Amino acid sequence: MSGTYNVYLVLLSFLIAFMSAYSAFDLARRLGGAAGRIRILSLGAAGVILGTGIWAMHFVAILANEQTAAVGYDIRLMLLSASFAVAASWGGLSYATRPVPGIRNLGAGALLLFIGVTGMHFIGIAAMGMSGAHDYGLLLLLGAAIGLAGTTGAVFVSFRTQAAGSARTSYLRRMLGAAMMGGAIAGLHYLSMAAMTFGRAGHLHERLRSPKLQDDMLGIILGNCIIFLLSIVVIRGYFLDRRYREGEAVKLAVLESALDGILMVDHQGSIMECNPAMGRMFGYAREELRTLVLTDLLELPAGRGRPEPPASDAPDGERGSSSLISVEHQIRTLLDSRIETTGWHADGTSFPLEISMTRAKEYGKPVFTVFVRDITERQKAEEHIRQLALRDPLTGLFNRSYLQEKLSSAIARAEVGPGHLGVMFLDLDGFKTINDTFGHDCGDMLLQEVGERLLHCVREEDLVSRQGGDEFIVMLTGITPGTASRIAVRMIEALAEPFTYAGRVMSVTPSIGIALYPSAGGSAHMLVKHADAAMYHAKQNGKNNFQFYTPEMAESLSEQSKLESRLKAGIQQEEFLLHYSPVMSLQTGGLLAVEALLRWERDGETLPARKFIGEAEASGLITGIGRWVLREACRQHAGWMMKGHPAVRISVNISARELAEEDFVEGVRGALEETGMEPEWLQLEVTEELGRGRDRRLCDRLNALKALGIRLSLDDFGAGAASLRFLQQVPVDELKLDGRLIAGLGECPARQAMLEALISLAHGRRMQVIAEGVERHEQLEKLRELACDGAQGYWYGQPMAAEEFERILAYERFKQMDSPPIS
Repeated sequence: MSGTYNVYLVLLSFLIAFMSAYSAFDLARRLGGAAGRIRILSLGAAGVILGTGIWAMHFVAILANEQTAAVGYDIRLMLLSASFAVAASWGGLSYATRPVPGIRNLGAGALLLFIGVTGMHFIGIAAMGMSGAHDYGLLLLLGAAIGLAGTTGAVFVSFRTQAAGSARTSYLRRMLGAAMMGGAIAGLHYLSMAAMTFGRAGHLHERLRSPKLQDDMLGIILGNCIIFLLSIVVIRGYFLDRRYREGEAVKLAVLESALDGILMVDHQGSIMECNPAMGRMFGYAREELRTLVLTDLLELPAGRGRPEPPASDAPDGERGSSSLISVEHQIRTLLDSRIETTGWHADGTSFPLEISMTRAKEYGKPVFTVFVRDITERQKAEEHIRQLALRDPLTGLFNRSYLQEKLSSAIARAEVGPGHLGVMFLDLDGFKTINDTFGHDCGDMLLQEVGERLLHCVREEDLVSRQGGDEFIVMLTGITPGTASRIAVRMIEALAEPFTYAGRVMSVTPSIGIALYPSAGGSAHMLVKHADAAMYHAKQNGKNNFQFYTPEMAESLSEQSKLESRLKAGIQQEEFLLHYSPVMSLQTGGLLAVEALLRWERDGETLPARKFIGEAEASGLITGIGRWVLREACRQHAGWMMKGHPAVRISVNISARELAEEDFVEGVRGALEETGMEPEWLQLEVTEELGRGRDRRLCDRLNALKALGIRLSLDDFGAGAASLRFLQQVPVDELKLDGRLIAGLGECPARQAMLEALISLAHGRRMQVIAEGVERHEQLEKLRELACDGAQGYWYGQPMAAEEFERILAYERFKQMDSPPIS
């Protein structure tokens, strides 16, 4: 083609080709990976941009040639050329942007783009009515080669990196790809035009007055308009890309810093992206995770769990395909929910997970975000809390609730037959005294040690629990009465060993009740209740033994319950009264003191304390009864004094449980103030049970009572509980020798020698000695020989009512009045 070129329009034509290629490639790269309508529309828009750019470049390039050949326009061919360029561009970009393009698809895309550029060029030449011949075949071939090489290079540079898996093509690659495409379009056009020879001279717009000026201006205006529009597209794409990169940077920062694992998966469960926490959690490298599917890492609860691995000889396209539909369904059903499931580390070990899923769309395709949390530590904490709820915090044994649950389930199991299940109810004899005497720290230690010893007495399949206080329940499975008896004997022997705490030696014994299923009950409640009844029967039979439940025990238990109810009613209805037992001097025969003894008037019968005091202590009613006894004794003594009777010391018994009450000393002071009784005439008798303990608190209370001016007496001395060291610590004024020591007096020389030693020891500590249980004259004479100070017992008569004892006081008053004064 003869003539010269307008350099400005040549550059303008190349710029149009470059910018249209850049805009079309960028749009196709961004949205070509989408699905459905979005992909079709985005590739259609990219095809229009590139096809229009090719057509506009061709038009401006024709105007750039200052030739004289006559040309015209064929509107239909022009529209065909533009449509052909757009269609070919759309087809080429469609192949190039496939999800897995590959070399074949990229080559097909480049070929379609080359065909589009070539076809548009020659159809455009024909549309302008430019007649000529191809005189230079080499130039034509060179133009075609440049066009093909340029389009191929542009497609591979722009889209090959996406197939390799990079996030996006760099700006340098985009510009290089656009430049190669622009060069292909321009090179093919100008070399093809140079290879052609046209007819007579003329010009494109020869009918215009200034055809040269009109051609240049038309080309410049058209080119600038197209460049302006493409510039808007490019600039908008730049800012969108910048916003995208900033948003991606924020999302990446969130992913990198998140403590929980985060996955992005497609609708088939293939992992698209993950954060570092996922690698640390599962033990995979981040790159390895991107090659896995979701079900390789965790079990989807709504489905079949971890899929079976496909056969090794199955084709790649078929391996795992059978599970993908199931995976897709499972993922969709788990959306917007929080579930617990199982995960697998890289080494195959399992661990608990909590997952939640959300759904979004990326370029029209469904994308699922999976949030994964390792809940191993949380489950351990929950299990620890559950164990705390099921175990006794003091001993670590299972508690009552857990025992009831296990016992009920054992009864409900079909394989449990008669004689295969039993319950042992164990109560510690004497624990309350130790706890009240030594303090709760000592009592807690003892309970812990008892729990340890019981665990060593039972079998692995048995369950030891603490009911509360000093009560333990053992569930025995697969037993016979003989097996239960042997276990009970082991428990008695184990608890026979003394307990030591802070240098203190203590002893407790167990009373054990045993109930067997189904003879003793068909429910957990009845088995425990009847084992409890058997335990009370063991206590009544001397303690430190075991008893099997029998139906007769239920009646006994019912009687005990009735007795407790009657005791409460007796307190409210003032059915209690005091009888008085005189204490006589062995030297003068006169009245030394009087002991107030509790009696209960019930249904016309007067019951001694021994018949109900045990139940009163067990039920806790002893505290209220003891306070009434103290006030009544003080009131009676004050009444005798007001009648002019001689003053006599009155003794009141107190239990270790009463003495352990924090306000006991204040209660004694209040009783004295309320009745107006002088403290020096009150004597409190504590049992020898206190001799087992060396609790500083009890000693302090005894000293506080002494500070009030009250005398103290140690009752039942010689029964074996108290030690001589205890006598050195407690400010006792009087020893009362136990009646069992007196019973054989005169028959056993060894016992007489022991009594003589005890009396001598007491006198050495300035204590008065009183003998209890004196019933015969021979006992009285022996006690006089041993220098015992006083005696008390049936020899002087049975305990009597206040009115009868008042006659003794009157006699003592008469004797004092009848005695001559000493001169």
